[in-house]
Amino acid sequence: MDDETQPETISLRLASWNLNHWRQPLLPADTRRAAWEYLTRDIGAQVALVQEAVPPLEFGRDRVVYGEMAGHRNWGSAVVALDPAVCIEPLGSVRNAWSRRRFLLTNTHPGSVAVARLTVPGIQPITLVSVYGVLDGSVVSTMLRVIADLVPLFDSPYGARVILGGDLNVSRATKDPKHLARAEAVFATIRSLGLVEAKSLVTEPPTSSPECPCGSGATCDHVPTWGRAELDHLFVSPSLAGQVRAVSVDPTAVTAGLSDHVPLVIDLELSPERTPHIWDEESFAEEIGRRHGPAARDIIERLVSWADQKERELASATGVRTKTLTRFPTNGSTIDPELWWQVDLELEPKGIQSTISIKAKGDVVVQFGNMRHPPFDSTEARDELRVTLNEMDGVDIPARQLRWWPRFPLSVLEDPANLARLVAVLDRITTESHAAPPAVADPPAESEDLVAAAAE
Repeated sequence: MDDETQPETISLRLASWNLNHWRQPLLPADTRRAAWEYLTRDIGAQVALVQEAVPPLEFGRDRVVYGEMAGHRNWGSAVVALDPAVCIEPLGSVRNAWSRRRFLLTNTHPGSVAVARLTVPGIQPITLVSVYGVLDGSVVSTMLRVIADLVPLFDSPYGARVILGGDLNVSRATKDPKHLARAEAVFATIRSLGLVEAKSLVTEPPTSSPECPCGSGATCDHVPTWGRAELDHLFVSPSLAGQVRAVSVDPTAVTAGLSDHVPLVIDLELSPERTPHIWDEESFAEEIGRRHGPAARDIIERLVSWADQKERELASATGVRTKTLTRFPTNGSTIDPELWWQVDLELEPKGIQSTISIKAKGDVVVQFGNMRHPPFDSTEARDELRVTLNEMDGVDIPARQLRWWPRFPLSVLEDPANLARLVAVLDRITTESHAAPPAVADPPAESEDLVAAAAE
């Protein structure tokens, strides 16, 4: 690709730092405010992952994602937006593709982990995780539980672009084989999430100490962040690995008395190219809004709400859930998602009745070709649906499409009357469909070739 056609990158500087604020009342001088100024002015960080921290009161709620650990600890971990050009929002729970349940991300020592979504103009959002390894019995067991809490994040739409950093209180810079083995277990678990240590991605990483506790005499890759020990680390997702430009430390923070840890700093050149990831109905609605505007996003949210309400209504009427409408399957890890509204028939013989799907590019696909259960396995019943759909302004599905996958623009549904007609069709399919042995074991996915052939 020529340089002229290369997408422009956007620079981002992020720091991870244990601020040691818990000791401030015991020190001769309170350096907390100076530390925050140092992050912004001297380091030039646009966003920070901090631990043992107390964000200043003047930092607004839209600039800080913070949780106090409480008990005898009146401090915690935080993600802080220092540059007004970037935005963060908290991310406390996620869903994965296998469950309607939401999973909390900070079960182990709430306040020791802060999770936020970072938005930089023109860049796909990045999930930021600030981690502190609490010294509560075994820090290794604490860190393993913290990492286990984060597994659902990496199985969610928000797990493809992650920067994780913090004071893990676990070090591989040791000669003790037991401690080394346990530290390696923690880092292996972090790698199992798909993360890569940032210092391994740059040609000139920070240097080790000649007095490194591992005994290698500065030939190792252990970066001293607390005295001679390496306790602080930064990790990134593979999708961001190629955008890491530098990793550095700033020991003047310690000599100035701002903390007993040095900050780790990572510089990235972020590309506007999108990263494929898995989807759910919430992230799909967000993507629709990004591409087509708030009115289009509202359509998705209304259709999702209808499915949830209809599922509850049917369960209430029968006393047991016989049909599920809220599974919302998608087309896997991609940058062009498609979301399906379908009816899972829960009584034996079980089955799936397709209704519609919506593509992120802005098409509503009527799944006539995948309707395999009565009464809509018949041409006559599908034709009744077609006639009702054609009452919508802007929709004209010909009768020859009853075996295929006709489509119409999502923008048609911005008219409330049209949306109401579509909901009436979905309501009828949901109410009347019943289980029966399908004509084929697994209904075929939409074939673009078949659609094209049917349109000819």
